[in-house]
Amino acid sequence: MRVDYDVTKKDFIDFNLFHMKKSSATRTIKIFTYGIPIILIGWILLSNSVSFDDLIIRIVIFICMAAALVVMLWLTSKLSSKLIVSRLFNEGKNKDVLGKHTIIIDDEGLIETTENSENRTKWAGIEKIVCSDTAILVYNSAISAYIIPKRAFENERCMNDFYEFIKERIKD
Repeated sequence: MRVDYDVTKKDFIDFNLFHMKKSSATRTIKIFTYGIPIILIGWILLSNSVSFDDLIIRIVIFICMAAALVVMLWLTSKLSSKLIVSRLFNEGKNKDVLGKHTIIIDDEGLIETTENSENRTKWAGIEKIVCSDTAILVYNSAISAYIIPKRAFENERCMNDFYEFIKERIKD
């Protein structure tokens, strides 16, 4: 089976953002990023002994501050992640990342060809296959993948056949 496609900078950024979102390491960082400030705010507001009326006011203030903090951190992390990935991408030439790609899959593995290179990966070298909103991602390591945009396929059936063909061959 052969698929010809173009990888754009947006495809590459989308892959990295998707990977960061799904990564367990990133989830752990988010727990600390959101959790510690909220716990500190709660501790500061609720640590002194106060009357019941003051306690209610402090709880309302805590909830409002925590909600504002979560929204602010979420927006900041989303924007900064996209900006960081984009800047990291701009540091290199990325000749083999962007542009025309051809991927051929057979019983032995896959071959990806670009203008500058040809890579063969046996099925044992493929860690997993994942479908994002915009692409099929064939991971060849924990942090890198072949990015095949969904627009490369004639229709959904062709895309599903491609996905299933690979999935069947990488089962442990």
